[in-house]
Amino acid sequence: MMLLLLEKKLHHLFHLHSSSSSSRNSLLLLLRFSTTLQTLQNPSSSSSSSPPKSAHFMVEEYLINKCGLSPDKALKASKDLTHLKSPSNPDSVLLFLRRRCGLSDPDIAALVSRRPDFLCFNVEKTLKPKLESLQQDLGFTPPELVRLLSQNPNALCYLDLGPKLDFLKTLLGGSNENLLKALEKDLFLLGANLHKTLLPNVSFLRHCGVSDTRITKLMTQKRGFVTKNPAEVEAVVAWTEELGAPRGSTMFYHMLQTLVCFTRATFEAKRQLWTGLGMSGAEFMAAFRRHPALIHLSEGNARRKVEFLLKEAGFEMPYLARRPGMFTYSLERRVRPRSFVLRLLKREGLPRGELDVFNAMSIVEERFIDKFVSPNEEKVPDLREAYLAACAVMDHGMPIVSKQNMLMMNV
Repeated sequence: MMLLLLEKKLHHLFHLHSSSSSSRNSLLLLLRFSTTLQTLQNPSSSSSSSPPKSAHFMVEEYLINKCGLSPDKALKASKDLTHLKSPSNPDSVLLFLRRRCGLSDPDIAALVSRRPDFLCFNVEKTLKPKLESLQQDLGFTPPELVRLLSQNPNALCYLDLGPKLDFLKTLLGGSNENLLKALEKDLFLLGANLHKTLLPNVSFLRHCGVSDTRITKLMTQKRGFVTKNPAEVEAVVAWTEELGAPRGSTMFYHMLQTLVCFTRATFEAKRQLWTGLGMSGAEFMAAFRRHPALIHLSEGNARRKVEFLLKEAGFEMPYLARRPGMFTYSLERRVRPRSFVLRLLKREGLPRGELDVFNAMSIVEERFIDKFVSPNEEKVPDLREAYLAACAVMDHGMPIVSKQNMLMMNV
């Protein structure tokens, strides 16, 4: 009787002090001591139908000693294993993972930490056929298995796991790394039905002239698109054509990639934003077709850029509407500093000051310096330093202004 009271008290203290790793480990030792003492005082219990080891199976202790989890992680993982009363099945799982799959102790610790109930899988019916297939047929290494299973906890529950992974791997270029990255970005990808969703959507996009390379970009950059109901994918394609992008064209892919993120209502809100900033309806549609990413700009970002380009840089909206890429460049790091340089060169009557501004904005940084800054440094002292300082941006998004680049601010 005293032993039962002692054991109940120890269990109470164990959970009471579960936040302290050292206290929890000490209490584990006391629990083992009480179990041993009970066995010594009642030897007949060792021959009963319920072995003492199973009757007093401590899940947290098992996770720490056999799976390599830290006390804190073991406490968290044990909450998913309250039904586990014996180490028999977990022992079989660990033996299989180590001997047959080649998983190291750190691999096992990582897997069990992310998916504790992995210890409850049936080795012969579930683990053996599926994991061996992943290793032998798809070439998964032990670390890759850990990545797959920890990020996709239901992976082994899918009946079509092998064919689905094989299809995705082939589509993604035959690389396990590409496959794992795609699965990590879209956790619903592996759960999609191969024959009702993935195959029909990929086949339809191919029929629309979208290459496999671009389909994989849609898969990895636009999470959830290829796992949509096929009717929804067809609706987005029809909308893309409705807005003037023919199938098979480069414009079709870029517009499709953008419209995936919008509904008709949110697209209309973007149209109203840009017409409110000075574009006509026709100018907006022409700008959108040239550069679909235009509608990704937030309202605040769009307003700041329009205000600078129209009021300070002196452009007119029809010119900008024909060159919508101007709106997608960073105002602080590119548009404003380069605009100052061009205006300065024009004021000083130096070469290249009269060139088309869009061409100057669209080239890479090194080329801009080579064409516009370096040739004029002798005639405009500190031009390079002033330009580079103007490109620097502080935490609050304001250009850094020094004495050397004040000359640019006065142009």
